Amino acid sequence: MVALTLAGGTALVVIAIVIPYFPRGTDLYVHVLWPWQVMRCLHEGSLPIWLPDLNAAFGSPGIGLYSPLGPSFCGALGLALGTGGRGVRAALAIAALAVISVAPGRDRRSRLMKAGLVLLSPVMLTEFFGRFPVSQLLGVPLAWLLLEHAADQRWRWDRDGLLFALLWLVHAPTAMMVVMISGLSLLVVRSDITEPYPHSVRKRLFVAWNLLTAGVVAAGLSAWHWWPLLSSAPNFPLRSALTGGEHHPLRNLIGVSGPHLPEINIAMGWAAVGFLIALGISGGWRTNRGRLAVIAIVLASLPSAPLWRYFAPLAWLQFPWRWMLPATLLATTAVIDEAPKQKRLLFGFSLAALLLPLVGLPSVRFVPDPALTVATDPIVAGERVMESISGNPLLVDVMEHRPLWWEDLGETMVLLGPHQTALVPSGGVSRVVLWRPIQREIQVESPQPATLVLRLLADPHWMISVNRRPAFPGRWGAALAVSLPAGRSDVEVRWAMDLRAIAGLIVATTLLVVITLRRWRSRAAPGESPSHS
Repeated sequence: MVALTLAGGTALVVIAIVIPYFPRGTDLYVHVLWPWQVMRCLHEGSLPIWLPDLNAAFGSPGIGLYSPLGPSFCGALGLALGTGGRGVRAALAIAALAVISVAPGRDRRSRLMKAGLVLLSPVMLTEFFGRFPVSQLLGVPLAWLLLEHAADQRWRWDRDGLLFALLWLVHAPTAMMVVMISGLSLLVVRSDITEPYPHSVRKRLFVAWNLLTAGVVAAGLSAWHWWPLLSSAPNFPLRSALTGGEHHPLRNLIGVSGPHLPEINIAMGWAAVGFLIALGISGGWRTNRGRLAVIAIVLASLPSAPLWRYFAPLAWLQFPWRWMLPATLLATTAVIDEAPKQKRLLFGFSLAALLLPLVGLPSVRFVPDPALTVATDPIVAGERVMESISGNPLLVDVMEHRPLWWEDLGETMVLLGPHQTALVPSGGVSRVVLWRPIQREIQVESPQPATLVLRLLADPHWMISVNRRPAFPGRWGAALAVSLPAGRSDVEVRWAMDLRAIAGLIVATTLLVVITLRRWRSRAAPGESPSHS
């Protein structure tokens, strides 16, 4: 059986790699570009801190303002497999296998049934075909593990702290939802923990302490990402881009008129109805998982509009129907576990919940993989992306990753043209010595003091030295610029690691060492109960 499972999993990954097509989702554009840029960075020996070919090769902070593990995982696979598209498809196939491996259940049949219903659920199908949010899909196995821990209230600071941190780094909105559900579980979940605190109040305080310590550990393990992100946020229109206009959460609640993406809204509505019916018939709504699933469905729907209006953290989830993902994971387990005598009837309702959303997705279609490799020129990549998925031929990054001085980029592009890497307006000449993602070296000869304009989007993290002496980085339009003296100048541009990121890495490394030592000691003392320590 194990050999058969391994063979099936291998076949799934191979099929995903070989078939050169993607569903035409609204988010496909960036989830093809980011892994390709990760490939480019890794091939050059650089961390994917700066994505060099986006925005007409002026670059982008890219995944530094996004959960980085999803694109990085896809990009690393793409580097091994030859193209970014293959990396994305292989990563999604591996995530599907991970869903099967983490599915809860008392026996193999139950686990396979739950995993199958999740993978073919209206939420997964609608997201896959309607938006193609790769990082969100990659985070499903982690989310399922943590939601099961929330339903059982069996948190451990080391294990769950690591899982929370990984989920944040894979897909932050999903991590936010799981954290909120974990907090709500303290109020609505009946804990069966009797030792070492038999009294109900002390029992809840004990469980709350375990969750709090896991959250603190998770924050420390991911501080190297979220701390610099918060400090960079004022330079980018993150909130207005994510939650403004048609993306406003109140326009995307299930049940509103005129949503941003009507097909997805309708499909999620059918899913909510299907799960509520299944929970009601099975009696699953009385269980811990069922109650949490109902709460998640309510948070996705119109009755929760006041919360989305006045409870600020919810707005950062952007789309209220995201809550249907944790609702699916929780409801699937509750329904299958609680109705052994009614499986046929419940399966009928589940099947209806599966098929009805497809009525709202009449425009499902596939597009060819643009086949971006580490050697693909940015202009060629733009042409392929435009031809394949109707993306922007200049490879423009998403709105929330564009700095506030973005509006000046057009004038800068005209100045430098499609290919030029640097320009000395006063008549000097420049020669590129080194041009890597986070390190650039240029020699300039100028008969008089001049301003060097680089094909590099301005960012506070760029540090410049001229003739080995620190220089003040300026900005010409949207590009990085520096004033040079007359004569020859050796200009070096480097990305300076944020001090907050360095501090976060130190904290994360320390915590990883502590967790590793704890796990080693736990194995050395098998009689110890880690959930009560």
